[in-house]
Amino acid sequence: NPVIKPQMPYEMWMGSGNLYAQTILKKDGQFFIWYGAQNSQGHDQICLAFSDDGIEWRRYESNPVIPAGDNNHVNDPTVVLVKDKFYMYYTCAPKKEMDIIYLATSDDGIHWELHGEVISPGKLGSWDSLKVGRPSAIYEDGNFKVWFDGTEADPENPDKVRPETGRHVGFARSSDGIN
Repeated sequence: NPVIKPQMPYEMWMGSGNLYAQTILKKDGQFFIWYGAQNSQGHDQICLAFSDDGIEWRRYESNPVIPAGDNNHVNDPTVVLVKDKFYMYYTCAPKKEMDIIYLATSDDGIHWELHGEVISPGKLGSWDSLKVGRPSAIYEDGNFKVWFDGTEADPENPDKVRPETGRHVGFARSSDGIN
């Protein structure tokens, strides 16, 4: 049974809605769930809901917390809490589906400071030279650890996927969460 069904205008792509790519944390007895929602123009953005029990959810009244803005989409959030600061890594595609991993931080999990690009595609010829996205993060032993997928660019047509390759999983580590 779904616990959050698309019903708000910012969740209603193609009239039926599209919610996905959620991440959840519990802080001070309250669950936070950040999720991707595809708006009526087909652009993904990140929204937030709260729950006391993980079953009944209340949407944040000023969703989205990270709107698409001029980007094609922002989505795939993963959030870690470190010393009362929330760190959200997410996929951003400024144009088409050319994904890059961005970071936002927050003191309350609601209002976010956008830091921009933190994990970029690699150099031409590398496994992640076209795009990187769909991060999954943890904080462990004083380090932010982020797993993500990457796609290789075709050397003859750098805006396309290299034939006969697919997505691969990569890993990045940071002591400050940014670099």
